Amino acid sequence: WVQLLHWIGWDEWNWTGVESLALDPTDPGRLYLAVGTYTNDWSPINGAILCSSHQGRTFRRTDLPFKLGGNEPGRSMGERLVVDPRDSRILYLGTRGHGLWRSTDRAKTWTRVDSFPVTGTAGIGIGFVFFDPRNATIYAGVSDPAGGLYRSTDKGATWSPVDGQPTGLLPHHGELGADGNIYLTYGDLPGPYEMYDGAVHKLDTATGAWTDITP
Repeated sequence: WVQLLHWIGWDEWNWTGVESLALDPTDPGRLYLAVGTYTNDWSPINGAILCSSHQGRTFRRTDLPFKLGGNEPGRSMGERLVVDPRDSRILYLGTRGHGLWRSTDRAKTWTRVDSFPVTGTAGIGIGFVFFDPRNATIYAGVSDPAGGLYRSTDKGATWSPVDGQPTGLLPHHGELGADGNIYLTYGDLPGPYEMYDGAVHKLDTATGAWTDITP
């Protein structure tokens, strides 16, 4: 194992906590890290995106106008950062209280996705983002027990909640399976300190049918 963030000095200590990471599916050497350990008032350092084109040997940094919370509740959710598999110049970042953000230039600059309708529970926010590369659909999981899975079919121009989704729990992870179905895990709290209930659900992307597959 090789430590990738040993170059970060004491003055920037908050960047040693990684909120999320993403790999470019078209270039295995390109690595992105969303760094920032705490969002508390006593931590004055905003978050940043670190980009490496050669497996983390060196990084280019882009500062963000808000903080990230890599060591805060909900830190096991993810991934909050993702690369578009159809256009690797595009990345999305789900934040803890500032909505959904997008870069179209490999993380050099970022803008908020104003069309995304919600920010989620304060301090937890948008826990994960992922793509269905078969049709360029984007999914985002928001910490909302009333129904937190959102979808865009027009490259992020508009978003809507996915029909029929389970309610009562917070979505933690979402992934597209090799069988073409989407699998999501849920918990009653963001974790990791407490968790009393959870579930696993499957979404058939062909029919829109949901199935509770909780073990």
